[in-house]
Amino acid sequence: MTRLLPLLVSGFLLFTIQPWRAQGQALIFDKLLVFPDGNQVRIETALKSSKHLDDVELSGAITHAKTGHLLWQGSWGRTNFRTGTTSVVTQMVSGLKPELWSPASPTLYNLKVTAKKGKVLAEDTVRFGFRSFASRHGNFVLNGRPIFLRGLAINPPGRTIPAEAGESRAFAEAYVRFLKSQNVNTIRLTHDSQIWFDVCDELGMIVYQGQYGSPLETGRGKQGPPADFEKSLAAYKRLFETYARHPAILIYVLSNELPVSGTRGREFHDFLSRAHSELKPWDSTRLYIGNAGYGEGREGDICDVHRYWGWYYNTFLTYYNLRDQTLFGDASKDQPVTFTECVGSFTGPLGEFNSIVRKQLGAQLNWTGHSASQREDALNYQSFIVKQTTETFRRLRPINPRLSGIMPFTILFYNWSGIHSFEQMKAKPAMDQMAISYQPVLLSWELWTSQVYAGSTIHPTAHVINDAEDGAVLANATLIYQLNAKDGREVMRAEVKLPDIPYYGAWSKRLAVKVPSDLPAGNYHLSGRIVSERRTISKNETDLFVAGKEWDGSPGPLEEPVSLYDPAGPTAASLEKLGVPFKKIHDFAQGPPPGRALIIGEGAADSSLNAATMKLKQFVRGGGRILCLQPKPGAFNLDWLPEPVTFFTASANAATYPPSSRPFSGNMNINPERPDHPVFNGLNRQRLALWSDYTDWDQTRPGFPRVFPVTAGYKLTKSESLGRTAILANYDRGLEGVALCEMFDGEGSVLLSGFDLTARSGLDPAADRLLMNLVRYAASRASHEIHPLIEKPVRWGNYASEHGLITGPLNGLVVNSDWVRPPTNPSAAPLTQAQGEWNTKPGDQFLPHGRCALGPFGYSTGSSLKDLDPSSKIGSGIFWARIPSGKTKLITSVENRSSEPGSIRVTTDERVPGAEVAIPPGKTMSVTTPLRGERTNICVRYTASKSLVLLQTEFE
Repeated sequence: MTRLLPLLVSGFLLFTIQPWRAQGQALIFDKLLVFPDGNQVRIETALKSSKHLDDVELSGAITHAKTGHLLWQGSWGRTNFRTGTTSVVTQMVSGLKPELWSPASPTLYNLKVTAKKGKVLAEDTVRFGFRSFASRHGNFVLNGRPIFLRGLAINPPGRTIPAEAGESRAFAEAYVRFLKSQNVNTIRLTHDSQIWFDVCDELGMIVYQGQYGSPLETGRGKQGPPADFEKSLAAYKRLFETYARHPAILIYVLSNELPVSGTRGREFHDFLSRAHSELKPWDSTRLYIGNAGYGEGREGDICDVHRYWGWYYNTFLTYYNLRDQTLFGDASKDQPVTFTECVGSFTGPLGEFNSIVRKQLGAQLNWTGHSASQREDALNYQSFIVKQTTETFRRLRPINPRLSGIMPFTILFYNWSGIHSFEQMKAKPAMDQMAISYQPVLLSWELWTSQVYAGSTIHPTAHVINDAEDGAVLANATLIYQLNAKDGREVMRAEVKLPDIPYYGAWSKRLAVKVPSDLPAGNYHLSGRIVSERRTISKNETDLFVAGKEWDGSPGPLEEPVSLYDPAGPTAASLEKLGVPFKKIHDFAQGPPPGRALIIGEGAADSSLNAATMKLKQFVRGGGRILCLQPKPGAFNLDWLPEPVTFFTASANAATYPPSSRPFSGNMNINPERPDHPVFNGLNRQRLALWSDYTDWDQTRPGFPRVFPVTAGYKLTKSESLGRTAILANYDRGLEGVALCEMFDGEGSVLLSGFDLTARSGLDPAADRLLMNLVRYAASRASHEIHPLIEKPVRWGNYASEHGLITGPLNGLVVNSDWVRPPTNPSAAPLTQAQGEWNTKPGDQFLPHGRCALGPFGYSTGSSLKDLDPSSKIGSGIFWARIPSGKTKLITSVENRSSEPGSIRVTTDERVPGAEVAIPPGKTMSVTTPLRGERTNICVRYTASKSLVLLQTEFE
């Protein structure tokens, strides 16, 4: 028998079940399970008897948990019990008319079951909710209506939140209420908690939960399935029995990211398929994910995928591959497609990307590069990729109706470690973005011309997706849209009457928006709101850069006349639009080009150019400047270039996972290594992130928009080339891709550009400005400097302080990253870099601090750091710098953080190696190296124990 103690919580009358046994009590409840499905419920009771009992009556009653209203009561007969046995009784109660549980209306009921023989022998109570959940035509259907899962995959409890806070009901309730207010309707918990499950039941938060890892009772981890199938199946039932009473838990997970190919893949597939076939009849009220992330529905009911497109791997454009309904899983199964992990972009408590070097460094450099504003840029990129991922997934539903749920796996709160309440967590900007992108009725802008001139007409597409919580038709609504300045000032306004949009339906319209010709240059917002009966249903905006009349791209008089080799003519047309005077040459048979400045037009490779190798080399060595624009890989003779390069061919938009090769031939977020260089005059990182599409693309068309600033990227193949090359802009994983460099030979140089410029003439002001800057720089008489000028101490790992000295893995000097004490936990124990985690420990921030001589090193195609000589404890790194005259010594501050002695050798003249200096364990020392001669361009090589950290370099 159990004693029920009433407890009023959040408007629900709950009961804490406190079992008690009278002396000699013969019958107790071992289990009370409920499996509700719509208007019926299967009840399983297991009672344990300590003596022989005949003719025991079992009866039950179902009452509304909030009002106490009786829904059903009845008896399901009499049962005999035998001494020392457990009897299982199953009863189906149907024909009910309950209020159904849903996120919008989380109605709960109590079932009380009594066993009596004249008197009550035992009783038990369980709280549950009625609802039906199924897969139909590739959609999730809750209570007969489609539902899109708007989720978040990283949540408490745990993940460095103290248990006394994170496991408390007050914390759980505050957290779930907040997520509901941000339009999140689905979460996954770090680990099981009945308290959290109860709160999700009460507040209407969907949960997908289960075994994230190898199958239960697996002794070999991911090496193979459990040896004893029945034992594993029993373990799954024990786990899921703890979920069964919770209506919020709609999806069971059997495993996570198991192998899918080879012998192991076949073995796991067979095991999971069999487990699903056994578990589904046992609890058919849920759907099952067999192998989360990797299984793609081969086992279970859901085609679930983990893709970090836009973070480790590709760009956000890769999500448009989802238009292909056959991309994932077996389309004939017509399963819902979910991304239960995506986005990544793991920012830490201080807002910067959590720099776990082994995993995150390559990706961080991809997206925020060597920006001096890492915190702002990281938070902005996290918000950007959350927006693109979640809204694209929903916008593409009319093209691929199986897209049914998106759950970013990212860190959306600042504080975790040491906090005492949810209020201390503090949401990041990406959470604000999620609230917008997860609006039940979503207005989403598709705009591929994000940088334009004043007076232009842009053609955004407004998408409206109706996932209204109440399932209602969106009727009598109007879209009001406007262009606003950064300060909120309205510069244009219009409106469109919307047709009726059915629930789970979508509507799209391409608009024509005239940008006023008198707008000053600056950042603007195209914003819109959907209004019905004077109530705003949804609102959203997208960014737009407008170049006004003062955005002057005209060259003025060039310092040197310019020659142009451009057989096809696109570059000539662009230069004419920009007002650049040039003399067009048609071949090189008559000798080198006239003057000192030559432009080779985009894609200008032909037999005449390829035959002019020696003439071009002589032209450069004699003091000529060549600006080579977007060469065509494969057709371009590279022999005349001063340094060997290799062009990339892989596409960032390929769906291959992981990518077959990196870096990509083109990408976004180009990193200006030397922001103050003349080629970037008037341009900043934001203007080099995405450029306007020139193909009039939208998501209904094949392919992808042409928005990458770089489409012909390449790499230097030898580290010694860095001594004769100024890398001005780079991109992609670890900044390995070169977008623009200047190679020096003799008295002249070659500017090699991978930027996609001429097709945007008159369309994108940033592209026009860059082309104009490149021409002006090539034609200038001023000295072209190879290396950055270093006048102040270089604090390694501080990108602004480094001034572009380190441009990629060819330098061999990798960032070191240090743990930073959490703001909310001053007593936290320090972590080493090896102990850091980017997702399981979101309360611990690691930031760049120093560099290590790891070279040679590289990255995997997924951006993980790779030591290319792991057997050696000694690494090497090199950089070239320009220093003021009169400097006589180089002072290097170096720290040995290991427990073993280390050593460093500093060489400032490759012909004369420096002396080896011992650095004792745990010590920081300054190593002084004399500078020989009066050189102002200097090469510095560090050969050191890989455990040493270079902190600072200074020339005196």
